[in-house]
Amino acid sequence: MWPSARHAATAAGPARHELGVTLIELMIAVAVVGILAMIAYPSYVEYRLRADRALGQKCLIDALGRAESYYTRIGRYPESANEIFPSAGNAYSCGNEGLYRLSIESEADCPSRNCVSIRADSMGKQVKDGNLQIRYEFGSKSTTKKRLLPDGGSTSWVGH
Repeated sequence: MWPSARHAATAAGPARHELGVTLIELMIAVAVVGILAMIAYPSYVEYRLRADRALGQKCLIDALGRAESYYTRIGRYPESANEIFPSAGNAYSCGNEGLYRLSIESEADCPSRNCVSIRADSMGKQVKDGNLQIRYEFGSKSTTKKRLLPDGGSTSWVGH
């Protein structure tokens, strides 16, 4: 009978019990962790994109509120982000990481003076998720919320 690797007999005496793991056990554990990470990572990335998109939507809604306040004070909607975000120039970066740059769109999207269209252009790691846009028309009290996809399409975002 051959002694096992864990219960090796020594020249000094009877068999003793070795503690620890073998290389094969360690390799199997590393492989299992690698497979789990490979499955979980894409879900984590998608979760981060959705969370950051929600931040962009929140910034758009905040900007719309500021535009409404501006309209109440001045009697027209702002023509640039600088009018509702002082010292922002023509665009305002949203969030700590600056994943979206907010801008007020030109009169092409809002030909009447009673509407405002605010766009959040995605930047950095958020670019592959697309841009966001919110358009509000005062007379009809309608709000259009869109997610402009990188492939040129668009989809509505609701819930806010």
